[in-house]
Amino acid sequence: MIPVIFMGTPEFVVPVAKVLHTSELVDLVAVITAPGSKKKTLSSPVAMWAHALSAPIHCLEPDSVNHIDVMRTTTALTPKLIITAAYGQILSGEFLSIPSHGVLNIHPSRLPRYRGASPVPSTILAGDTTTAVSFVKTVKKLDAGDIVMQVPVDITPNETAHELLCRMFHLASHHVISAAEQMTSPQFQGIPQDERLATHCQKFVKSDGRMHFSEPSAILFKRYRAFQPWPGSFAMYQDKRVRFHKMIPLAESTLQPWDFQWDPQQKILRVGTTTTDLGLSALTIDSKKKMSGRDFWNYVSAVGTSKRFS
Repeated sequence: MIPVIFMGTPEFVVPVAKVLHTSELVDLVAVITAPGSKKKTLSSPVAMWAHALSAPIHCLEPDSVNHIDVMRTTTALTPKLIITAAYGQILSGEFLSIPSHGVLNIHPSRLPRYRGASPVPSTILAGDTTTAVSFVKTVKKLDAGDIVMQVPVDITPNETAHELLCRMFHLASHHVISAAEQMTSPQFQGIPQDERLATHCQKFVKSDGRMHFSEPSAILFKRYRAFQPWPGSFAMYQDKRVRFHKMIPLAESTLQPWDFQWDPQQKILRVGTTTTDLGLSALTIDSKKKMSGRDFWNYVSAVGTSKRFS
């Protein structure tokens, strides 16, 4: 069996941890995950999974994985391989040298495209229709190591970043054992990335989620898909932030840009763009309870204000 440590944090990487835990070819000796939220004092999804096992495995939740005490503990576990998936911290050169066969990272893009922390939103924003799950040997340069294997993925037209991420890591769980076997083989030779083709993700901020309905609906819908769940999509209404949780493209143009109207036939709130309308069916006003498009329309109609976003 291959002694392995898994490092990951969000819910969508838990399927990978589960496969490593149940595989007859891997000995999952520990998981390392980011500490829980200081505001909510909750453990990460990976930590909660590990603690819920009938026979709990060693679980580390360090503030800094590169702290000397954490590295000593990790070294004492004598892993042959460390596998990372959306862990959330940069690994030092000293940490990368701990496992005898290196660190294997699962990256949700067709490397060398979209290196960095936001590959899936960047893929959707670019209008790509295909991508890949990349298993790559981790080196100090970000996402630049040799490719162990890549699994192609088709992107469906209405898929959000969150939906695509979940699907990609579920797919990764079916191939992670094969990738681990390849990387720990004495004959392992990865495929070097072509640096001439390398692209890098931009860092998104909360304001990137603001929707400008003076743009075509195709562009707006791509931004909505790319920014679910972070930073989300929103516009302003009467000085209040309105978040859009569910959006679909519509075939017709019935409204001027920024105007909205309840459509009783399609049972959806329409909003106008410079091309065809978009449909909204789940919204939130100023972080209050989520409401349907009809409830939002009734709210606006009751207060007698304008029917236009800004």
